[in-house]
Amino acid sequence: MTGILIGIKHRCPGLWKAVEWLNGHLVRWRYPKLHEIADSIINRNLTQAPATDSGNHTDSDNNIDRLRWQTLSPEELPALSDFLRTLPSSSLAYFRPHPFDPGNLRRLHRSGSLLMIGVWKGNALTGYHFLRCFANGKCFHGLVVSPESRGLGTGTRMWSIGAEIASRAGMEMYATISENNPSSLASCHRGCDAKLIKNLPQGYLLIRCNPKSVKIDC
Repeated sequence: MTGILIGIKHRCPGLWKAVEWLNGHLVRWRYPKLHEIADSIINRNLTQAPATDSGNHTDSDNNIDRLRWQTLSPEELPALSDFLRTLPSSSLAYFRPHPFDPGNLRRLHRSGSLLMIGVWKGNALTGYHFLRCFANGKCFHGLVVSPESRGLGTGTRMWSIGAEIASRAGMEMYATISENNPSSLASCHRGCDAKLIKNLPQGYLLIRCNPKSVKIDC
């Protein structure tokens, strides 16, 4: 099923939009408290300050706790669009989950199937991650971090928060990561219990992700 959905997304964009529309209605019906759960977990994670990627940061660069996580509102989508469209090409080499223009971001936000989370440094976005949810109880996590916020544990915390949201909502979280993207694979393993499910075409790996405290039974 995962391979079929990925094929539809990349080869039949018109059909994919129809699938997204129907799926969004079903997700809102099945998971009406998804955003409430996400906000609760984000607020708790910010107060608990989970472990970062490394314990060797100095006082000057260990500023992950100055970052602010929150689910994105419609009013914040232009800022998300600007953030995504101004990232260097190296940051987007393995990150093309959806269009970046404001119109498509608004459509995706309205769909109900894409939980969009921003990471802010002051008044500027410095990271973005999401859960693309499906009515069959599965969701896919994706993320991107600006160059200046890498190496602080930002990605690790994104994986941790995403896995906990999915688990609390009653969904299984997956990710598709290129085997040529070792930093993302390492961050995934640091942030959650990760298990390889299968190899996908074009060198991608399908990975099941659970919170660190939850055993994965596949």
